[in-house]
Amino acid sequence: MVLGDAPLVPVAIAGGIGLFLLAAGLREGYRTVGLWRSRPVAIGDLSAASGAVTVSGRAERLDATTRAPLTGTDCLAYA
Repeated sequence: MVLGDAPLVPVAIAGGIGLFLLAAGLREGYRTVGLWRSRPVAIGDLSAASGAVTVSGRAERLDATTRAPLTGTDCLAYA
């Protein structure tokens, strides 16, 4: 299919990809604003909190640290 001199299929595919990326960016922006607006919660009060929470404090190791797989440095945890 051709619309004038521009092929319709590549334009439609590019437009679909653009809309998908726009929607993904808006979703992440919405989540980010939600986290910015949340107030810090003490660790002891997390059981009463619901939804996304911001936790502030200092992380300390209980037993031993683990090695980060890429850098080889000590860390508490990695995902």
